[in-house]
Amino acid sequence: MNSKIEMGLKIALILFVIIAITLGVTTFVFKKQRDEAYLERDDAQKNASTAQSELSKANEDIIELKRMMGYAEEGITEITSKFEEEMKRVAPQIEVPTFLSAIESMQKQINNLRDEAATKDKAMVELQKQFKTRDAVKLATMQKEEEKTKKILEEKNKIAADYKKSVDKTITDTASAVKLAETNTNKRITEIKEKESTIQKQFGLMAQKDETIKKTQDKLRALEEPILENPQGSIVYIEGDGQRGFINLGSTSGVIRGLSFGIYDKNDISFESLKGTVTIEKVMDARSSQVRIERDTELEEDIEEGDVILNPIWSPGKKEHFALAGVMSIHGRNDVQLVLNLIRQSGGIIDAHQDKDGNLHGRISDQTTCIIRGDAPTDASSDALRDNYTNMMDEAERLSIRIISLNDFLRKVAYKPSTTSREEAVRSSYRATTSTGSVSDLFSEENSRSRRTPPKTAY
Repeated sequence: MNSKIEMGLKIALILFVIIAITLGVTTFVFKKQRDEAYLERDDAQKNASTAQSELSKANEDIIELKRMMGYAEEGITEITSKFEEEMKRVAPQIEVPTFLSAIESMQKQINNLRDEAATKDKAMVELQKQFKTRDAVKLATMQKEEEKTKKILEEKNKIAADYKKSVDKTITDTASAVKLAETNTNKRITEIKEKESTIQKQFGLMAQKDETIKKTQDKLRALEEPILENPQGSIVYIEGDGQRGFINLGSTSGVIRGLSFGIYDKNDISFESLKGTVTIEKVMDARSSQVRIERDTELEEDIEEGDVILNPIWSPGKKEHFALAGVMSIHGRNDVQLVLNLIRQSGGIIDAHQDKDGNLHGRISDQTTCIIRGDAPTDASSDALRDNYTNMMDEAERLSIRIISLNDFLRKVAYKPSTTSREEAVRSSYRATTSTGSVSDLFSEENSRSRRTPPKTAY
């Protein structure tokens, strides 16, 4: 038993020794590797520090090179692009250019230019020698000519002195005569200015008289027209509110949206029987149109079915051409835009007109059929208003164009300045004569049961 224990202890001792030796060897090996690793780490840090220093030095060198090349702020892509462009410009003949090769090429060009300049300098020296020789010959010739010229000048100075004495005497004699003539001329000019002022005053009085005569003639023409032309149509149907209805003019007559007509009593077709106006809102078919009815609120007569309509300046297939001259005075102000809209609503064409400042827009031609004359300009009016008004009147006389007054025109188109509803409609509702497709409330679904049906015989 004891021998077994001893044997076991020996084996255990042997194993312990082996393990101790193994641990010792292992510890030595690991320590050696750790020391080598520390050495390698130190070497790597030294190498990294050295590489960082070299990198910093290389970056500084690159920055300095970029500065020397003129590309201090650009990146490598921009530097490459600019370098290629510069090389194409300064050294296009070099296949693979560099700055040194470009400098050498430019130096060769400079040397060639210097050689050419030296050759030209030699030629210049030769030319200067030739010029000196020629100048010597010319100088001798010029000295001879100068002596001749001096003698001629002496003779001319003598003649000039004699002539000056003669001229001075003539001037002295003439001065007295001129002074006397000037005195007489000033008196004559004063007399002429006085006569001119008198004539201008007379012309002003004549112009005022002419304007008075024209206004009187306009009034006489108005009195001479008690009866209108034949009516162009009639109102065939009026809606319940009296503000819309239908007329017996349609596409066959050439009417268009926005065209206006005066409404007259069917039994008394005269300017005095004017009841209001109708304005076409929609052309329904060949022989009918829907209209907006505007009654003259100052009259007691009602507008009735059968009342006739008339627009004296409109006729089917024909458009009147108008020009506006002078101040279109309505409600005490120059309302040229209102008159222009009235012409357009009546189917007319505007060839020319003066704006509120008197400037002329458009021109009068042989197609112009009528000139609407407003108030004539006064002395206080602008030059543009006076000049353009005069030119338009002269042109009308030259082309024999009919002239009517503004009041006569307003009467013909059935416009009364006191009718504010018509004025607001003319100012705000004029648009291009293209139908929008809108229809009266008469044709709305909610009124289909209560509305009256327009008489078929009217169409």
